[in-house]
Amino acid sequence: MKEFSKKSLTSLDVAVLVKEIASSLENGFIINVYGVDEDKYLFKVRGVDGRLILLYVEPGSRINVTKYTLQTTHKGKIQLFRRFLRDSQIASVKQYKFERIIIFDLRKGSSRIKLILELIPRGVLVITDEDYRVLMTSKTLDVKDRTIKTGLKYMLPPTFPDILSESINDLLRALPKKGKLGSVLIRYLGIPPEVVNEVLDDKLRNQNINDIEQDELITIINSIRKFIINVINNPEPVIVYSENNSYVSFHPFIPQRLWPANTRFVAFESFNEAIDEYFRALTTYMIMKKEIENIERERERLNKVLSNMLIDYSIAYYKLRELEKLIDVLSRNYQLIDSIIKCSRAFVKEKGWLKDLLNVCRVNSYDEKKGTVQLMINGLDIKLSIRDDLKKQYFELVKEASSLKKKLSKILEKKREVEAEISKLSEKVKVKAEMRPFLKVIEWYMSYHWIVTSNGCLAIGGRNAEQNEKIVRRYLKDNDIFMHADIHGAPVFIIFSDKCTIKDLDLNEVAVLAASYSKAWKLGLASVDVFWVNGNQVSTAAPPGQYLPKGSFMIYGKKNYIKNVKLELAIGIEIIDNKFFRIITGPEYYVNKRAFAYMVIAPGDDDVNEVAKKFLLKVKKAEPRLSRLSLEDITARIPGNSRIIKIHVKK
Repeated sequence: MKEFSKKSLTSLDVAVLVKEIASSLENGFIINVYGVDEDKYLFKVRGVDGRLILLYVEPGSRINVTKYTLQTTHKGKIQLFRRFLRDSQIASVKQYKFERIIIFDLRKGSSRIKLILELIPRGVLVITDEDYRVLMTSKTLDVKDRTIKTGLKYMLPPTFPDILSESINDLLRALPKKGKLGSVLIRYLGIPPEVVNEVLDDKLRNQNINDIEQDELITIINSIRKFIINVINNPEPVIVYSENNSYVSFHPFIPQRLWPANTRFVAFESFNEAIDEYFRALTTYMIMKKEIENIERERERLNKVLSNMLIDYSIAYYKLRELEKLIDVLSRNYQLIDSIIKCSRAFVKEKGWLKDLLNVCRVNSYDEKKGTVQLMINGLDIKLSIRDDLKKQYFELVKEASSLKKKLSKILEKKREVEAEISKLSEKVKVKAEMRPFLKVIEWYMSYHWIVTSNGCLAIGGRNAEQNEKIVRRYLKDNDIFMHADIHGAPVFIIFSDKCTIKDLDLNEVAVLAASYSKAWKLGLASVDVFWVNGNQVSTAAPPGQYLPKGSFMIYGKKNYIKNVKLELAIGIEIIDNKFFRIITGPEYYVNKRAFAYMVIAPGDDDVNEVAKKFLLKVKKAEPRLSRLSLEDITARIPGNSRIIKIHVKK
């Protein structure tokens, strides 16, 4: 299975995602727009509940709410996008039919505008007025099917029949009379290939459409439609892992036919989280791939330098050998050669350049223009000037030979340096290729505060009032433990009793989280009391005539207290099977036993990001394979402004 084989959202992905995130975006306000690299955007949206939402938008590829901080810019067209979008309210977010197109209806004062995102190849991000006249586009498009340009009316790309709303007869009319069923459904109805491959078996997909009866074809289309509707209404988001523990794909359903039987999946509570994690890993992978490509280019350049160096060395070496032969012959026949030069000079001075020079002075040939004579000594052709003394010419040859020796020495020295650099780069490529980053373990409960205690009890805690209410209503059973810091503004923690016997050790470990993530941390307290009760003592209903605020509960009967729980939290990175990592929190003794690196913090004045950066720097220096560990992974676990008591990295 190829790593990161899926690079963009399908129409089914869009349908599931829009349904999932629309409610959090609608009626919210676009605070600002930023650029992320080329033709990628980050929208800061203030939701109706006041929460900040980071919406990542990449035409032609994806859209999702992200929890990761991205490198942004305000250059290029961003200022124009801001002019139209900043402070506008999102009235609605809808998928256009069953297409990879999302339309945001926006209100800005009395104006109504539309933001249209296309996730098709060569897709654009377009702002239009109410009549779909283009006010702004991420890029001008002029292709066979349409033109997208400021001032012109927005033109949709060619679209498919809507399998969710159009009649069976209309869908049948859109199909050709020949072709393999699977290809026809993808090409003419726009059904995502992964849906076709999941719903239909190989034999049926490869059957010619003209061999299929109309009633059977209707049944097939209805089964696909039923599958799509079921996924939209009941998504089961997963990321697909390959055999070498790399991400391969993501889906809003658990595949049964799409991948081999032994394929591994990791489940997510929301489809948006699956998309966010997958593309974060893809981004990291692409960065690493680009780094390797840059190293390869540099290695290729150095190999060319080395090749040219070897050519220069061969030329210089050959020339030196010839010079050394000449110098040797001159040294051993100096008197004879000197007499020939003097003879030739005298002859030319007296009679000029005549052929008799050959016989009189015993030279083989001469060149009047250059003033040279050529003679044969010991089988070696020697060309010398008659205008200069032989002594001068001899020492010039010796000097030239010396320069060549130095040149050869420098070439050899440089060659060794280049070869060493090439060797380093080759090793670097090998290490980067083999050193696969650890993948982050993701479980459903990790969207909450969580701990698996020393006795194996799972406990989860709400990050806000909404999650507090959700976990009590959805998960709390009579025999579970409900835990809460004895202070207004604290998370609810539930310790599940179904798979473990809850002991004092488990209560104390969970109490550290219940205390640390309470308002007591932000108040800078040293300790706080924590109470716990059984699940059957908790009610989400207010007594008659009373009202319970969101995230509040009625507790009946006796409360059990754990007094003076110290506000001190350890946050560590646990490595699992030398392939995966996860961030764990708890008392120091608990985290120390499991984590390869951890920090211990207490309430303080240092900003959350600064605390996380100090820890992250040491962690990544100690273990480069944690490239997928982000600053946000750590900041999410820090209760508030803190001081670092210690950072410990195991050898």
